[in-house]
Amino acid sequence: MTTWQQNRIGTALNGIDPMVMAEMPGNFAVFVDTQFLPVCKWSF
Repeated sequence: MTTWQQNRIGTALNGIDPMVMAEMPGNFAVFVDTQFLPVCKWSF
């Protein structure tokens, strides 16, 4: 079974993606996923 995380475009088109706020002409307004980036240690 495919989850909404695995098929983001298909679930947005079907109206079952919980991250989609609204469908607009040509695109979707969505909540963003949290992205954790590695810590960068700058040395001066």
